[in-house]
Amino acid sequence: MKNLSLLVFMVLLAFNAFAGGETESNTATDQITLTIWTHEDPNRQEIEDRYIAEFEAANPNITIEKTINASGVMDELLLTAFAASEGPDIFNLQIEDAYTYIVNRRVAPVNIEACGYSNNNELVNTYVPGVLDAVTENGEIYGLPLEITNWCIYVNKQVFRDAGLNADTDYPKTWEEMVEVAEMLTLRDGEIVTRRGYDFRYPYYLVALIPMVEQLGGALISNDGKTAIVNDEAWLKFLTYMKEWGPNGNNLGSPTYKNARKLFNLKRNKTRSI
Repeated sequence: MKNLSLLVFMVLLAFNAFAGGETESNTATDQITLTIWTHEDPNRQEIEDRYIAEFEAANPNITIEKTINASGVMDELLLTAFAASEGPDIFNLQIEDAYTYIVNRRVAPVNIEACGYSNNNELVNTYVPGVLDAVTENGEIYGLPLEITNWCIYVNKQVFRDAGLNADTDYPKTWEEMVEVAEMLTLRDGEIVTRRGYDFRYPYYLVALIPMVEQLGGALISNDGKTAIVNDEAWLKFLTYMKEWGPNGNNLGSPTYKNARKLFNLKRNKTRSI
């Protein structure tokens, strides 16, 4: 029942970036500044800074200016910057937001030779099959993975024990069983959920929820990429499941429950003050 979805942040090269070549007005001795926009991630920042330092040491005529933004606002910041023709030379973006920049020709293809390969196939074969499909257009590759996240479901053994369950044997094996187990793990104060047994990661609908449709034999779009698929059996079953999951059904989860614990504490504190 584990959905192993890929959340891929692609590093894209803007058209005004120097993708390994020279122009008539730029030689190896010209001083070049490249701007990089990335999203915050303390686990990755150390290695990014190390690579930048190594690159600048090997290319003393190039300075890298890195800007770190909140991941939730990257798309909006990039849209605003490109609308003003002030986009960065290199940037990362979630895979579901990257395609617009490719089809609108706002980014340049990856320089295969600069990556150390002689052709596209050599580059593609270094990755898990399908990872580069979303950034490949007309035979050209427009981005490389910065990070690939394996989304797994973890079991909190203490919470299971508190609910009288054995985490080694009572964990859900299907999405239908997830409803039953989540109900046993969920705590409420009236209608307010104070502990969610399980909930989906909102708003990553494409990477978290589409696989559930695919498990039912459905798809998001037709094989030729031209028709959105709606109202088929897989989608109706999935959407019914989500409706029954939420506040108007079993009340097991919802995007609006993000601050449920905070609301519960506010309510409790107000009651005490009275």
